[in-house]
Amino acid sequence: MKIKAGLVTAPFEGEIAMLDSKEPGPSDVIIKTEYSFISNGTEQHTHRQEFPETQVSFPMVMGYQCTGRIEKVGVAVKGFSVGQRIFTRRNDFIGVSNPIGGVHADRIVTAESNVIGLSENVDVMEASALVIAQVGYNTAYRFTESNGKTVMVIGDGLIGQFTAQVLVARGFRVLLSGHHDYRLKIAKAACPGLFVANSGNADFEKIFKDFAGNRVDMAVDSVGAPATIEECLRRVRNLGVVAISGYMGGNQVLKIHQAFESETTVHFPAGATRERLISTMEMIGKGDIKVAPLVTHKFKGTDFAKACQLLGNKNAEFLGILLEW
Repeated sequence: MKIKAGLVTAPFEGEIAMLDSKEPGPSDVIIKTEYSFISNGTEQHTHRQEFPETQVSFPMVMGYQCTGRIEKVGVAVKGFSVGQRIFTRRNDFIGVSNPIGGVHADRIVTAESNVIGLSENVDVMEASALVIAQVGYNTAYRFTESNGKTVMVIGDGLIGQFTAQVLVARGFRVLLSGHHDYRLKIAKAACPGLFVANSGNADFEKIFKDFAGNRVDMAVDSVGAPATIEECLRRVRNLGVVAISGYMGGNQVLKIHQAFESETTVHFPAGATRERLISTMEMIGKGDIKVAPLVTHKFKGTDFAKACQLLGNKNAEFLGILLEW
């Protein structure tokens, strides 16, 4: 069958194209997409072909998180019905590269096993960011005891903000640092219990000391740069915990001498599991994770090319980018 999809033709260039999907089988569902959410970091790296583990080629279909309603179910599908609101990460195309999911499209053809039903209290738009919100959930749950423990989260992008929201909901005292005043303002509005600070400002060290003293109990790097990883290792107390959820393009070298000296435990949370996605959805439903305040740009699916251009504009101010289909 033919599907209208956002086709990436070159780095940060795209168009709408009619593409061939596989014919749905007895265990597949067809979904009418309502929203797909751009994963800024992953999709920027894919545009730039910066993942050493995966070779990609243009043209391609991107996107790994979307919501919609089921239009048709195969005869062997038992857990879903027509009209049901769902989330999925995967679309099946024929004859076009699909390196990370391919859900920036007006319809999805995928196996029942790739689908999660949405709870009635979960907004369908907010659930379209479920994978990246889950990365924040996964990162935040690498830390066990809360009881007012201090955490510094480096990076004011989506992953950093979702991580900070979950940590605050769990009872941690959290300082989110970044370089973008407009993003930090959004973060504070979305999560008033959060401390925010621009790490480029002259008074940052005073703010940090007022927040935590000399060291924090735990630190998160959601950027992935060598300098921010080293900062996390430097700012945690002895026997502290660090989680590195950011990714920088190309090969990485981690300097671990600081971690040895302070006996730091380091986690590398990544990926997504069905169980964590469902737990994240529950936090969205309760309002502990807020997606809507982080959305700065909404595009019609037919304006996919404009979304690609925005994603590649280094001078543009944006955070969450949503496609409405």
